[in-house]
Amino acid sequence: MAINLVIRHDRTLHFFYGSLAALVGIGAALLLRARGIPAPPGLCGLAAGAALALGREAWNKARGGSWSWADIGWTVAGGAAASSGAAAGCAA
Repeated sequence: MAINLVIRHDRTLHFFYGSLAALVGIGAALLLRARGIPAPPGLCGLAAGAALALGREAWNKARGGSWSWADIGWTVAGGAAASSGAAAGCAA
């Protein structure tokens, strides 16, 4: 039972940090757009979430941990969830 709770908590953290990274990417895209540089917020948010996921797993692997595709998936899923609203709301 305790192992199941730890796994759920870990997935929740990956999803949360993926969403947070996506919000940073969306904010950066909106700043670029304000300066006249075309940058799709949804795509920038998704890219930021994916970059965080891959960077985190590379960092984990470099320190003796294991590479986890599930962790990458949950982090990218969080980024995609946050970016989907930006893609729909900022399409203009």
